[in-house]
Amino acid sequence: MRFRRQLFESRVARRVFGLFVVASLLPLLGFSWIATNRVGAALERQAFDRLAALSRNYGQITLDKLVSVNEALSDRDSVERRAHDLPGVDAVSVIAGGKERVLRGTWPGSRAAIAIAPDKPTLAVLPTAAGGEVVIARRLDDAVAFGRVAPEFLERSNGLLDAAVDVCLFPYAEATSLPFYCSAPMSPEALSALATHAPAADGTERLTWQSDGEVWLGARWQLFLPSRFEAEPWLVFVREPRAAALGALATLQRVIPLTALLALALIVVLATTQIRRTLNPLNELLEGTKRIAAHDFKQPVHVDPRDEFGTLGAALNGMARQLDHQFTALRALAAIDRLILDAAKLDPVLETLFTRLDELISGARQFALIVDQDEPHHGQLNCNRPGGGILVERVAVSDELHRWLASHTADRATTPAELASLGLTLDLSPRATACFVAPMGEGPPAAGALVVAKHDGSGLSPSETASLREFATRLAVAVAATKREAELFQRAHFDALTGLPNRELLHDRLHQVVAQAQRDERGLAVLFIDLDSFKAVNDTHGHPAGDELLRETALRLARALRPADTVARLGGDEYAIVLPNVHGPLEAEAVAIKALESLRRPFLVDGHSSFVSASIGIAMFPEDGVTATELLRKADMAMYNAKDAGKGCYRFFAAEMDRRVQERHSLHNDLRGALGAGEFFLVYHPQRAMTNGRYVSAEALLRWQHPQRGSVSPTVFVPILEETGLIASVGAWVMRQALADFAHWLRAGISLDRVAVNVAARQLLDGNFADLVAEALRTTGVEGKNLEVELTEASLVTD
Repeated sequence: MRFRRQLFESRVARRVFGLFVVASLLPLLGFSWIATNRVGAALERQAFDRLAALSRNYGQITLDKLVSVNEALSDRDSVERRAHDLPGVDAVSVIAGGKERVLRGTWPGSRAAIAIAPDKPTLAVLPTAAGGEVVIARRLDDAVAFGRVAPEFLERSNGLLDAAVDVCLFPYAEATSLPFYCSAPMSPEALSALATHAPAADGTERLTWQSDGEVWLGARWQLFLPSRFEAEPWLVFVREPRAAALGALATLQRVIPLTALLALALIVVLATTQIRRTLNPLNELLEGTKRIAAHDFKQPVHVDPRDEFGTLGAALNGMARQLDHQFTALRALAAIDRLILDAAKLDPVLETLFTRLDELISGARQFALIVDQDEPHHGQLNCNRPGGGILVERVAVSDELHRWLASHTADRATTPAELASLGLTLDLSPRATACFVAPMGEGPPAAGALVVAKHDGSGLSPSETASLREFATRLAVAVAATKREAELFQRAHFDALTGLPNRELLHDRLHQVVAQAQRDERGLAVLFIDLDSFKAVNDTHGHPAGDELLRETALRLARALRPADTVARLGGDEYAIVLPNVHGPLEAEAVAIKALESLRRPFLVDGHSSFVSASIGIAMFPEDGVTATELLRKADMAMYNAKDAGKGCYRFFAAEMDRRVQERHSLHNDLRGALGAGEFFLVYHPQRAMTNGRYVSAEALLRWQHPQRGSVSPTVFVPILEETGLIASVGAWVMRQALADFAHWLRAGISLDRVAVNVAARQLLDGNFADLVAEALRTTGVEGKNLEVELTEASLVTD
């Protein structure tokens, strides 16, 4: 009962039992199905072949009977003398001289319809109420003999047909009429099946039909009579019920279920026996696995050691002992990993590491030597205090210690005396005579080492040694992560060239200073500094010299500030200064003057003295803005105002500057669509010859008719075109339009020598400018001598 309960409760047992049953029954059932079908098909073919043979044999016997009756009628004297003894006939008559003598039996029917052939006997089937009678007629000199074949003689099969087999004879090769003889009545379904099938090439036909709920098999054969008689071929049709023909199949179908039941019983016995031998040790192993999953590693499993289950049980017990130690170590390593990911400092990692090591290796003291990456001969020795906390000591790291840590013998047991000889002295009690060292990474130079000193002088187990190595690896990762975090912060927030805070850090500090100023209701100032003529120094002395000037600029600006102030490099030759806690513009002005004076002193660059100046814009909080972005933007505008004032000076932000900037920005946007909208047009300034007063030239002047602003002065929009780069496309349009107008004047009879077009520096520097002019001349048909190109004043003084 208990085993049966286990069989149905265990999923493994149910699965194994099911697999046994399926794996055994499926082939058996498949074989049974295939065997039944194959045997049935074979039996059915045999039945058809047998019926076909019966139809041929019955036809041959019938033909032999007819031939024997014909031979009995071949002699007139014999017919007249032995009429009552002639075999196979039940009526005989002779017609001679127009008179008929009935020698035997009676003739109810007329024989006048029989057309007697002159050279061979005639075989006729005369219709009767019972179906038909077979008559053989033949000429005997001047007489004609008639013999009616006895039905019992024709029906006799001499044991050829079984009791279940029926035979029918048809007077024609096609079964288009009723049979004249049948051993049993034919159903309409049989007649229909016979009538709708043509005979095969060999004269037989396999037929199947259903009648009165029973399937029948049939075969027909054509009895060719014209070779012996003057007659149509007959059709011999033999039929038999399918159940009788395939009797052996029914026996097979009764045997197969019994065989399947016996096989199923055997399968059940074998399956339950195998499951019982497998399930008990498997359950024990399963319970042991559950205990391990629940972190219960103390209770071993008990299974028979003589088979594979015993081997598996021994391995499971060994794994439990290993996991007991490893889980403790993994929890410690996971805690350290979380600290490495979450903390940017090393102290929390060291505290956790020492605590976890104390749990894994009892009766020991831990030390962590961390070598400075920038100074390999110096390091930091960390150790756990007996009462908690970490004691940190700066130590020297000798070359001998570096080599020893990098050697393959370092990861082993040693003594405090040997470590002291290498320059590493540990604060240990006199009882501590054994130390175990796990280097951090590979050297030289070594990144450091993790040292464990046992108080009782005992050694470490293999699992404790492995844990010490893992902890040393984690500590190396923590040291590298701390260093990498510091480097990433440095790269992300400080300028690589000058070491000053970059734009991102400046924004962060400025946000903090603004928030503090709002809380304390104090002022602050932002100075935006741009070096003047720095490009000339860069182009003259090269980029290395320019970089040196930028570094020296950073040093001078930093020396001009208070400790609480911030100077940052924004990029290129732009700097910014944040002055917190200023009491008014005068303090900001004093810093700006000090910065300008420091930058006016000559810079020694590449062995030469170079002079640069600076333009400074100043924005005050809260007068000019209350956000970091707003203060920087307005200080930038004030700086550009200082450049416009002649450079080398400072300017405070004024509201008028913001209005001009907004106006300029609006014009920027409008100019981008002005050319496509057809808002530009040309006016011409005529030029006369001094000698005769004749108009000889016309200067093309660009004008802009704004849809809302009206006519905009060229002095306003042309500089904006040059700044934004739109001057190239607009200048190309001016060139084509001026030449087109000049060509139109010539065709209209206005005689001018040339047309003048102003070009800017950006157009001259464009490599396609010459091609543009040539294309415009070719398109308009104007000669080159008729075009005068004038350079704007800005082109002559551009950098």
